[in-house]
Amino acid sequence: MNQIIYKAKKYIELEGKRFSGDVIILSCKVPESYEELLKKKYRLEYVSSHGFFAYSGEKELLDIPSINEGFSLKKSGQGINLQARDYNGYLYGLGAWILSDMDDSSQSFSIEDYPTMQKRGLMLDVSRGKVYKLDTVFRIIDILSFARYNVLQLYIEHTFDFKSHPEISMGSGAYREEDILKIKEYAASHGITLQANLQSFGHCRRILKQK
Repeated sequence: MNQIIYKAKKYIELEGKRFSGDVIILSCKVPESYEELLKKKYRLEYVSSHGFFAYSGEKELLDIPSINEGFSLKKSGQGINLQARDYNGYLYGLGAWILSDMDDSSQSFSIEDYPTMQKRGLMLDVSRGKVYKLDTVFRIIDILSFARYNVLQLYIEHTFDFKSHPEISMGSGAYREEDILKIKEYAASHGITLQANLQSFGHCRRILKQK
């Protein structure tokens, strides 16, 4: 079974019983995969004065790290509180919450965490191998988001449907403009930036073969 294991910058075990109850989210749109994992109905609202919230039980304001994408998560007998500095930190906090719910032995604790590296990404080669279907790309984005990546590049040589030169991508299963826009939108909703990676010059074999 695949597992995602991480070590928080600050972890403190607290005395008390495990809490379980209804989850209330105060923020903007939450990725569908998290909704399915938590299996709760969300109330969505952005709270600009204190960042992004998610709580169950008694609401409590937490000290959050000053670094971008940081979050604090506290779990006690009174409830569970998550607070983040920005949208990505909020997603990472939800991921930590989900992981703690998967462990029945987890007790009360307090976490403060943030990324060590500002950019954490994957370059996916979709030219010299398989051109992935959109559903597969979306699933990869789900996994990257849960693992706290925030950058995705699609390595493209000839597998883009250039409308002015359709012969370049002919028979390659190329991505269309609307496909790239869908991937960009889905990635953004999961805290991931889609960066352009269109090869040229030394990678023009397919283009130069055309008349």
